Amino acid sequence: MMIEGNGHGADWNGQYSVGLLDAFARGRRSRPNDLSESCRLVLLLGEHMKHDHHGRYHARGQTLQRGGEGRPTTPRGRRSTCW
Repeated sequence: MMIEGNGHGADWNGQYSVGLLDAFARGRRSRPNDLSESCRLVLLLGEHMKHDHHGRYHARGQTLQRGGEGRPTTPRGRRSTCW
């Protein structure tokens, strides 16, 4: 989302820098080969997850982060940080 969003993610209620977004977009489109291998790998993985899993794991992670249903608890009833 950050790379496809030209340096800006989603679900942010704060201020966005339009100039930064424009500069990032121009650079990414004019020099795509300058992206690192790890960055390209993240882009490919993101596309795979979006295309084949339709955002399911992102939704699950958001639900767990917010203390939603199905999250494991410890014996004392505190929330666990593991899946």
